Amino acid sequence: MFVTRLRRSFRLFPVFIAIVPLAAVAPVPPPIAAPDLKPGDSWVFDRSSERGTSGFSDQHLDLKVEHVGVDTMVVGIKLEGSPTDFEDHFMGVDWSQRRLIDGQQTMTARPFAFPMEVGKTWTTDYVDPTRHGLQVSAAHHATYKATGWEDVTTPAGTFHAMRIEGDDKVKVEFMAANAAIGGAVSTADGATVIAKTNKAGPHTEYMEVFSTFDYAPEVKYWVKAVDEDYNSDNIRTRRRTDVLLSYKPAS
Repeated sequence: MFVTRLRRSFRLFPVFIAIVPLAAVAPVPPPIAAPDLKPGDSWVFDRSSERGTSGFSDQHLDLKVEHVGVDTMVVGIKLEGSPTDFEDHFMGVDWSQRRLIDGQQTMTARPFAFPMEVGKTWTTDYVDPTRHGLQVSAAHHATYKATGWEDVTTPAGTFHAMRIEGDDKVKVEFMAANAAIGGAVSTADGATVIAKTNKAGPHTEYMEVFSTFDYAPEVKYWVKAVDEDYNSDNIRTRRRTDVLLSYKPAS
């Protein structure tokens, strides 16, 4: 009897199931398509450069699309105050930079990889065999990642831009160098100069370049970009910053 009553008593209490509404999920922006660049598209940037602790310069930089091909284009670049007209640069329609190395078109920088979405990564690798003083070559390994969307305010306005972060690791090879060490001693007959030459062997140095690019689809290019060079002691030796001042689409 007791068991029966107990079972009946349970029927007297209704069962409540809490219904928790699902949190609203923000829509994921679609991947960014390659820009539809046209001859006449133009941009003006403020470019500031810092070297070490004392060097600083600030100039306006004009860019203008001169020609667009299937996968390459020609962009004219001119610094404020330059006595010459635009200097034409050959590059990819995805804004990748290229150089002619050993007779081959070689990609040297690729800040954007379209279609582009958050989390995407890509790399570029190349060896520059150009001699600069005692430098005989420089090997680059750059990695890029689209890290997310953010609002970036510039003199041209505020843009919802995709942030891309780059890390270029550079290995520089140097040739052997002759270093002369000189001295002088005095004798009863006059001064005699004694010189000794030591030969320093080849060596390797490392540096790293960290970059950020804020790409705005409506501008077809970045609205802000920062490059920072660090030497092997992790000391920053240079910083360059581009900030958009204006954008004018082709008419």
